[in-house]
Amino acid sequence: MQDSLSSLLKHSNIRVQIAILAGTLLFCYWQVLNALVNQWIANDVYSYAFLIPVISGYMVWLQRDRLSALSVEGAPVLGWFVLSSGVATLLVGWAGHLLLVQELSLLMTLSGLVLLLWGVKVFRLLEVPIGYLLFMIPVWGIVTDPIQMPSRLFSAKVATAILQGLGLTPDQDGIYIELPNVTLEVAPECSGVNYLFAVAAIGVPIALFCLKRWSHRVVLLASALAIAMVANGLRIALIGVVADYQLSEDSHGPLHILQGIFVSVVGYVGIFSVLWVLRRREWLASHHS
Repeated sequence: MQDSLSSLLKHSNIRVQIAILAGTLLFCYWQVLNALVNQWIANDVYSYAFLIPVISGYMVWLQRDRLSALSVEGAPVLGWFVLSSGVATLLVGWAGHLLLVQELSLLMTLSGLVLLLWGVKVFRLLEVPIGYLLFMIPVWGIVTDPIQMPSRLFSAKVATAILQGLGLTPDQDGIYIELPNVTLEVAPECSGVNYLFAVAAIGVPIALFCLKRWSHRVVLLASALAIAMVANGLRIALIGVVADYQLSEDSHGPLHILQGIFVSVVGYVGIFSVLWVLRRREWLASHHS
């Protein structure tokens, strides 16, 4: 009979092996982890990434009962293959000075260790927390770059509509909004698209663990992202009001500096508001079935 994960972890030899492997992983990836943290500090787009390992750990903790009940049977062939692939990818990234490749290899190596030590059953429960760590790696420019211009145009349209609703007379020309006293440009860093990942990074685990229906999970994420994009248009409109009425000498003042916080916070409010509605619908459906 195979030992359960909880009983296996009580064996001193296993604990020593895990400690050695964890120490080896930390030693091999110390420079990579240090570079990751520096990227989070230097680029406010990824400032949310500090929360990702914590949330990933919490996702694992939520699975503790199911993990404890599993029988443990390591997958040495598959585990060594994935682990070796991760280490090889790390070496390729190190030889080619490709930091992104080194960072991505971390997830492969971690997956290989889980497979090697605990097997496929445990990995299937941990694949979501491990995959979620992808949010902390600065790789999302591949996704955001192509939609920067459409996002800038959308934000300009939303801002123009809000300004018109406030009684002003803006004239939109693409990404430019002309007001009587100022002309605003929706620059790439003001598009708001970069901050969508901060909203998505929080929305994904909430959707997975707080909602039962996949349709509701999709609605939650889509609604939160849409609310965040509209919030960015509102932020630009507020900057327009401040600049047009000359309420501040610097149009790049607090409202501009806090753009990421503004968009993200409104997105988070959207997540929990929509979540409340969807959870109530699921509760009503379960009590009427």
